[in-house]
Amino acid sequence: MRKGLEEIPATMFSDEKIASLTSQVQINKTQKKSIQKWKSILDGDISLAGNPNLQETHTRTIFANTILHEVLGYPENELREEENNTDYSWIPKSNNHGILFELKSRNKGLNAYQHYRGAGQETPIQQAITYIEKNSELDYAIVTDFERFVLIT
Repeated sequence: MRKGLEEIPATMFSDEKIASLTSQVQINKTQKKSIQKWKSILDGDISLAGNPNLQETHTRTIFANTILHEVLGYPENELREEENNTDYSWIPKSNNHGILFELKSRNKGLNAYQHYRGAGQETPIQQAITYIEKNSELDYAIVTDFERFVLIT
């Protein structure tokens, strides 16, 4: 098990550091439109199958298409779904330093106890760590409830 897992405060980077790290980032029209769409979903302006709580099963594909593909640029045909028990993963052609995306229902609590049977799945974060440990192609994970995002390295 990885040691030293702790929540990173929102103030990890100063405004100046964020500006420096993102100065070369260009957001295109598709990304802007997709970000607005996602914000509307979170705000409840767009209903997803009549489910305002953003349950995992109802939003997986929309999240993958909107955030992973359109905003972050992961190639749609390279995103792996439900492979090795992960919701989504992307592994580069080098077969190392991949990332998994573990999706949970909105406001579930990313550190909340889950009622799964297997060891290493006590919380969503622990579940992602367990998947990384079991898959040598994965080095990173993002665990999300569609509003909060936790990066695990």
